[in-house]
Amino acid sequence: MISLEILYKEIETLKELCIDSSIHLEPRCHVVLSLHAELNRSSENFKGDKKIGSVGKGV
Repeated sequence: MISLEILYKEIETLKELCIDSSIHLEPRCHVVLSLHAELNRSSENFKGDKKIGSVGKGV
């Protein structure tokens, strides 16, 4: 799975460090959006005492 927000930050970090790198993404990889993370956190909050301890990343 890939988070577009995290991928963007990592690419910016590589640029700042002047690291010339090729990035290859598997065409079939799943994309995790910020919406997925929000749904994950909301689901955990709704469960109350029965939550499973999710980290809220949308995975």
